Amino acid sequence: MKASPVFLSDKFTPAQLPEICAPRKSLLTRFDEAAEDGFVFVSAQGGSGKTVTTLLWLDKSGHVPVWIGLDHYDNSLSVFYKLLATGLYSLQPDNENMGRILTDAAFSATPVEHTVELLSELRPETGRYAMVLDDFHLITNSEISKSLPMILRRLPHTFTVFLLSRGEIPPELQPFVRDKKRNVIRREDLRFTEAEIRQYLNKLGHFLTPDETKFVYMATDGWAIGVNAIALSGKIAAGSGEDFANFFEDLAWSAWDGELRDFCMRTSITDEFDAELAAALSGREGARAVMEDLSRSNSF
Repeated sequence: MKASPVFLSDKFTPAQLPEICAPRKSLLTRFDEAAEDGFVFVSAQGGSGKTVTTLLWLDKSGHVPVWIGLDHYDNSLSVFYKLLATGLYSLQPDNENMGRILTDAAFSATPVEHTVELLSELRPETGRYAMVLDDFHLITNSEISKSLPMILRRLPHTFTVFLLSRGEIPPELQPFVRDKKRNVIRREDLRFTEAEIRQYLNKLGHFLTPDETKFVYMATDGWAIGVNAIALSGKIAAGSGEDFANFFEDLAWSAWDGELRDFCMRTSITDEFDAELAAALSGREGARAVMEDLSRSNSF
């Protein structure tokens, strides 16, 4: 991959791949098939492996990425398209016309129009590129959803677009999905199989019996962050689901302060809750901040 221009921030830098990654050939083949149509929507909960698998695919495919990690502050038209335009400009930082459009004082007033103009100044190149919008579920602004299809249609065919989300694909982007079974990758696709669990743990020096492999699969349901946590803990023993509960207690629960444990216990009585209900159940005014911290650390 090309070195990132110095004007980019950490928002354009994805997490680094682990030194040892699971050999997931069938899943990467699934990504290959989805990418052939130029648009891939990856929908799964946090810790399912969306980011790592996309990084593995980028590394394997050789596509030059424009990676944008989104957050709540990017949910405005001007900020979102400034990020998008900056990412595109990073591919051709010597392109003076693109630089002029990006730094135009009027960009924030008409961000969609400026992004369209910036795209028109992209020089034709023979390389392959990928536009990755990570945590896309945080973008709920209807103005962005309505205008984004127009922008994506203007991307050269040398681009493959990846949207990584914990939610469903917005209706406005449905036309980009030629085949739901092909272009939309879900949690069940990302789930580790027993064979993959055994191969991965073997690479980490944990040589499991078939019964131990089955236990890890049943305890984690093939959830990537669960498999990885067990692998790193080195605590692998066949048994009931209580073994995984004990493992979780040692790894996370015992390290949390009493207020956080109390918050989790009080909100655990319901399957779903928003910040308002969490505040009512826990008695904490800062319930939203607690939920966001848990979400960022994949602890939910």
